[in-house]
Amino acid sequence: GRAQEIMLILNHLFESKSIPEVPVFLDGLVIEATGIHVAFPRYMNQEITEQVIENKNVFITEYFTPVKSPQQREEVLEMPDPMIVMATSGMLEGGPVLAYLREFAGDEKNLLMFVSYQVEGTLGRRLLKDIREIRLMREDGKPELINVKMEITKIDGFSGHSSFQELLKYVKSIRPKPRNVVLVHGEPEAVSNLSKNVSKILPNARIYTPRNLDSITLEIKT
Repeated sequence: GRAQEIMLILNHLFESKSIPEVPVFLDGLVIEATGIHVAFPRYMNQEITEQVIENKNVFITEYFTPVKSPQQREEVLEMPDPMIVMATSGMLEGGPVLAYLREFAGDEKNLLMFVSYQVEGTLGRRLLKDIREIRLMREDGKPELINVKMEITKIDGFSGHSSFQELLKYVKSIRPKPRNVVLVHGEPEAVSNLSKNVSKILPNARIYTPRNLDSITLEIKT
């Protein structure tokens, strides 16, 4: 996953002394996703698998601390020292990240770094457009106006999705060959292009490219 890839990079940077060691706090779904990686290392690349076999799991080091309760989150928010927080949701549409944003937004020494695509209409997209006054809901349900002074930046290159070639490679590997393929969750042009290439790999399969709200009936034979 994207978060775990960032953890690997941070672990390398700390161990190589490329950046100062600071605590890294994990909050939200990042914790559960990392737990899956810890439990099933054999599904990752050979280098990581070998490290785990040697009892060197890079996802369980002194650098990373999971935040497991609201009380612990409050303690993190009150810490005066430098830190890194990895929290969901990535588009700032909910989740524990909003608590950190509310606390850290007003200090220009802080940095908010996006590592994923920000959909139009989301809070994350608005911040990337340099909108500096935002409204966040307080715990009592009332809106609070936040003046964002922290630095906002975005890093490309981290993707939570497979590439075009990776998808085709996966289709080629499926056994037995599927009779039906449904392509969803993509821009129309990209889905259309993928459909043409999947058809070449699976000439006998029916390829569906439904649009939003379209319905498909599939016959399942047992």
